[in-house]
Amino acid sequence: MASRTTMGPGIAITMTLTGALLIAAFITAVVFYGKAQRAEKDTADLRAQHAAIVRAGEENDDEIAALLSESQRSGQSLVMYLKDSRRETMRRVTGNASDSLADLEQKIQSVEGADTSSLLRVISERDRQITGLDRSLQEANAAQQAAQSDLQAEVDRVSRLRDDHTATLAALNDEIGRYRSELEVYRNSVHDTIGANDERVSAIRNNASETENALRERVRELNETILIQTDTLESLRLAQRGNTLQPADEATLVDARIISTDPQSGRVFIDIGRNNRVVLGMTFKVYSEASSIRPDASGEYPSGKGIVEVIRVDETSSVCRIIGGGRRGNPIVTGDILANAIYDPNKTYEFVVFGNYDANRDGLSTPHEANSIKSVIKSWGGRVTDDINGRTDFLVLGEKPIVPPAPPGDADIAVIQAYIHQQRGAEEYDRLFRTAVQTNIPILNENRLYTLTGYTGAN
Repeated sequence: MASRTTMGPGIAITMTLTGALLIAAFITAVVFYGKAQRAEKDTADLRAQHAAIVRAGEENDDEIAALLSESQRSGQSLVMYLKDSRRETMRRVTGNASDSLADLEQKIQSVEGADTSSLLRVISERDRQITGLDRSLQEANAAQQAAQSDLQAEVDRVSRLRDDHTATLAALNDEIGRYRSELEVYRNSVHDTIGANDERVSAIRNNASETENALRERVRELNETILIQTDTLESLRLAQRGNTLQPADEATLVDARIISTDPQSGRVFIDIGRNNRVVLGMTFKVYSEASSIRPDASGEYPSGKGIVEVIRVDETSSVCRIIGGGRRGNPIVTGDILANAIYDPNKTYEFVVFGNYDANRDGLSTPHEANSIKSVIKSWGGRVTDDINGRTDFLVLGEKPIVPPAPPGDADIAVIQAYIHQQRGAEEYDRLFRTAVQTNIPILNENRLYTLTGYTGAN
């Protein structure tokens, strides 16, 4: 016999209530989820609006904190406080509270000085100018009144002078009559005096002509004496030429040799060092052999294979870096020779430096830049003197000073002194050149000095 199972009423009710609660909980969850989504959207919108007003971190700015404090004291929001402040500012500055900053900028463009200074400063300056103009106007009015008073006094004085002049003129007319008769007597006396003076002038001219002829003869005799003395001087110069300073052969300018090279680092090693008075920064021109250090027909020296600069000095050798040349087709190699006209380990060369130089390579030659050339010579062991003497080895001449047109006699004293200074500089330049030529002292210009030393000028 089959058995029948029946569900109790309590269980059925419990299941029903549980299902209802689950449904209610689901509905409640859906509702709250929707509200949460809207809340998040509202929060994001509020954050965006807040960022448009004050971005993150800006609320810590001292000025913004001060504005917030002022807006709170006024009982307004920060935006309304700023809006009212801007309107009040525009009302007081432009007269129109609705103007924007762009309107303000456009309007103050017409105010002179507002583009470089504040409006308050401009207004203060205008007030100061107006006060000064008012004071000047008052002084001008007072001066005008004084001038009118002086004018009336001058009119009265002129009237009195006119009366006095009339009386004086009458008296002068009477006196002129007397002078006319006396003048006639004087004219006759002058004619007699002129005749006597003409005779004296004629005698003076005859004496001057005789004196001039005698002086011309003396000048001729002196010219002949000068020619004889010039020939004698030339003969003596030729006889003493063997005792005068002679320029050294360019081959004797060889100062060192390259004993090894390091192409990768661009360095070379040379066979002179501290014992040979080598100093840091000294430069040498590099040549393949001594015979290549010869000037061409125009007197210019060859550029050589390159330039090296001393960067380390040992007792008997030095390290140099290649600062110019060393091309692939003509590299700097072991055995190449180095030359520097200023340097000599056994002798101190003596130089005279004169003229205008462009040592800093700015395209403008000045006499002051000769000091740069002198400094290089001294730093490399040479000696610089002001004038040529029996010990002078080289004369270094820059550009000749340009003599401007002679100023008029009524020119300013500073202009005349500058002209005399330039004229004396040009004369000294020519004198040094002639002396060097006569004594066979080598003459180097700025470029030749750089060529023989490897110096590259201002660097």
